Amino acid sequence: MNSQNVLVSVPVYTKILDIDNDKLKRIIQNHRQVFDKGNSSNVKAWNSAKNTHKINPHFQPYIDEILSHIKGIKQYDRTFCGFAGFENTLYLRDFWAIMYDNSDYTKSHQHFPCPYVASYYVEADENCSPIHFDGVQTLKIMPESGMLIVWPGTLYHSVPPTHGKRTVLAMNLLVKNE
Repeated sequence: MNSQNVLVSVPVYTKILDIDNDKLKRIIQNHRQVFDKGNSSNVKAWNSAKNTHKINPHFQPYIDEILSHIKGIKQYDRTFCGFAGFENTLYLRDFWAIMYDNSDYTKSHQHFPCPYVASYYVEADENCSPIHFDGVQTLKIMPESGMLIVWPGTLYHSVPPTHGKRTVLAMNLLVKNE
């Protein structure tokens, strides 16, 4: 048999947000000056600690706004976070910033046990690399400044070596089963 059948579709949500990215980028740059070493991970670019939201309160208004848009996905996809209204219990587990420069990349990985992951693109040069979602076929999304992408945490993804700057806020999200 030479054909492949897709048994399940996996949602990847995108939306352009109206956020003051210049101000947000300055917050990230100031954070990087204090924590210039970065962290070791599958991300081969400077990235802050996974608990940056607990270290630096300047990010909180942006986190709140981004989370409100993520919870709003339920308005057009009733299956988001399940049918029982769990989008109201969605909360932030991890939050970090990433600044990609020329040739930086991210190895393929996923975020299990987190049911959802989000990336918000503060800056995305025209010649930066897309994010790749791996499955039966690879879905490539070319980020834009102001773009929010939300996807299931079990979905493998990567970023090939980039030829332009990408500044990203990344979030691991959990759902409280109340």
